Amino acid sequence: MKYLIIKTSLLDPSAFLSAEASGDERFIYEEIFTLLNFSCIRITEELFSIYKQIWNGKYIEVESSIAEKGSIHFSEVRDFGKELITGGSTGPYATKVEIKMTPELKEKVVSFMKLFAKEVIEDEYTKRYFALKNTSDLESASWEIQKHEAREWLTYQGSDNHKTPFLDYLSLEREIDKTDLANKILKKSELYEDTLSTLLVEMQKLLKQFKNATSIWDLNILYEDHFNIMMPQTQAITLGRTVSETDWTRLSEVKANGFNF
Repeated sequence: MKYLIIKTSLLDPSAFLSAEASGDERFIYEEIFTLLNFSCIRITEELFSIYKQIWNGKYIEVESSIAEKGSIHFSEVRDFGKELITGGSTGPYATKVEIKMTPELKEKVVSFMKLFAKEVIEDEYTKRYFALKNTSDLESASWEIQKHEAREWLTYQGSDNHKTPFLDYLSLEREIDKTDLANKILKKSELYEDTLSTLLVEMQKLLKQFKNATSIWDLNILYEDHFNIMMPQTQAITLGRTVSETDWTRLSEVKANGFNF
């Protein structure tokens, strides 16, 4: 059995198979946790060998105990969590039992929450990068040529056989002076690179905050502050994020959608 964190959009819910539905332990494919635009699934080796061709590496593998315990006790800050126990000698049944949140169990939850956050953050910044880039691969390649030839022209002005054929073409087509065009290209390039650098720095700082968190408590704060995923009510009350201990109205709104970064 494999456990994966994967973008929910890559999954086909109609293909999910539980052990009960398939009647065959070799064919299990089910979602055990979902949050924002990612899911954690468990899938047998037989089915994974088929779907991995479709998913093409767009997932991360998670240790089974981290995936199972992390998905069940995600954000749990109480001393005891609850797990669903199924089966029995008198027939199938399901009941919830209290489970002590031991340091070992908490560590599994922390690991799962960190892995999930990392995928969400990197995916969101990848989207922002492509929105910033907003060009095809061919256009991006031409942009590198433009920058190179713009520097060549401004440095050598065509002397010593420093040719700039693409810049010459653009200057002619756009009816812009070569020097003015070269300066515009480099100015635009500098602005793009500054914006890209800012994105990268922001992402690394955010990833570091989650990486350095050492408890479910701390991760809940980060999830609420950056992902708008509300922390447990008991924690919100303790942190003074409600009007009072009896009035649980939040002092500041937690948005239903969107990120705070």
